[in-house]
This record gives sequence, C-alpha cells and structure tokens, in this order.
Amino acid sequence: MRGVLLAVTLGAAMWAAGCATLPADPEQAPVQEMSDARQAIEAARAAGSPQYSPKRFQEAQSLMEQAMLSLYRGEYKLARRTALTARARAIAARKAALAVQRTP
Repeated sequence: MRGVLLAVTLGAAMWAAGCATLPADPEQAPVQEMSDARQAIEAARAAGSPQYSPKRFQEAQSLMEQAMLSLYRGEYKLARRTALTARARAIAARKAALAVQRTP
C-alpha cells in the first residue's frame, strides 16, 4: 500500500510540474508578456537608452505599440510574439546604453 501511495504521489507531482511548464494558451490575452515588455522598456528608459541607444529603444517602443494594437484587435498570438520581441529589444537597448556609459 505504501508503494502505491508513493507512486501516486510522484505521478501527481510530475503531472503538476508538466502542467506548470506548458506554454501560454494562445487564446488568452498575453497579460504577462505585455507587462514584462512594459517593464523592460521602463528599465531601458531608466538606464538612459533614449539618449545612449535611441534606435534600439525606439524599436522596442514601436514593437510595444504594435503589440498593444494586436491585443486590442484580439490577435493574441501576434500580440504575444510582438510583446516578447519588444521585451528582447528593450533588454538589448538597456545593455547597449549601459555599455556606452561604462566606456571611458
């Protein structure tokens, strides 16, 4: 009996872990992705990206605007992809701005 209980417990834990790693449902609004992109853009702004990495920063902002339009249109898959790209561009803009500021 103890072995069966252990097997069931381990099976349930593995199932729960598998569910936790599933990708987001494309039919649901990409709330987390949009939030992450906004936060990355704000971090880039705070790091001086508009001054030190303006092209990359503008690209991130433009992508965020596109993601918002897609979200409002109900195009959740496109909004999610665009928000993820905006986040990546904002992170790159922040890194570039910090690198420029560190250069003597």
